[in-house]
Amino acid sequence: MKFKMNMTTSVLLAVGFSLSAGIVVAQTCVSNNCAALGFNKTEGNCMGDVIRCPFDTSKVFCKEYVMAAGDILYSDKTTLHYSMDSDKTPIGVVVDPSRRLAMALNCSLKQWANNGYNKSNISGIPDSAPSDTKTDFNGKSYTKLIVNECGSNCPAAYYAYNYTTTGTSKGDWFLPSGGQLWLLEQNKSAIKMGLAKAGGKLPYGNGSYTYLESSNEGPDKYSDFKMSVYMDFKEDSTSYMDNGNKYKSAYLDKCFSCPFISF
Repeated sequence: MKFKMNMTTSVLLAVGFSLSAGIVVAQTCVSNNCAALGFNKTEGNCMGDVIRCPFDTSKVFCKEYVMAAGDILYSDKTTLHYSMDSDKTPIGVVVDPSRRLAMALNCSLKQWANNGYNKSNISGIPDSAPSDTKTDFNGKSYTKLIVNECGSNCPAAYYAYNYTTTGTSKGDWFLPSGGQLWLLEQNKSAIKMGLAKAGGKLPYGNGSYTYLESSNEGPDKYSDFKMSVYMDFKEDSTSYMDNGNKYKSAYLDKCFSCPFISF
């Protein structure tokens, strides 16, 4: 009887030690598992401060980053929210996150067409009323059509098409359509902040006018010149879409080409 009790006690003790060891092992496995502890993101997915997993510092806990207008676009096509990464080269600022559309850090004074090249339309680009271009997002294809037919005699599109940065090539950037410029108008406060952080700025013409050229052509209603669509850009009030002579001779210091890119 005494022997049987000892066996039973030994068995119970053995089982107890086994369970205890299993619990310790389980706790150790969980405590060393970053994902199980909530460290399930990498720093590139974060916005603001991060808390690093002590067992793998590449795994972090943080507020997850969601791309927004005004975020800085880098040459490797990554973006950060109003934040500069000293190891990367900024090339633009996000205009619209859902369309993955960004604009260059700076614009350049460029007319739609040179004088004498404002008397014909570009085949393949519809003649549109300014308000109708707000839903047109074909800037890249229009830019290629303009450059193929008009070349450097259409300076705004030619400049945008040939614009390059670290990580981009000729033809990656384009002259935005009316709809793409209108996205800039809708998000200009955030974009202004992002440009300032990245070392760029919104365009500002000489005097009270700033015209951002689009790749759209305007209504065909004059025999002596053809029309283009542009945005009359107001930094501190509501901008609007308008149309006019492709060669705006009186506004050479007020018309800008702002390259855009899809990334």
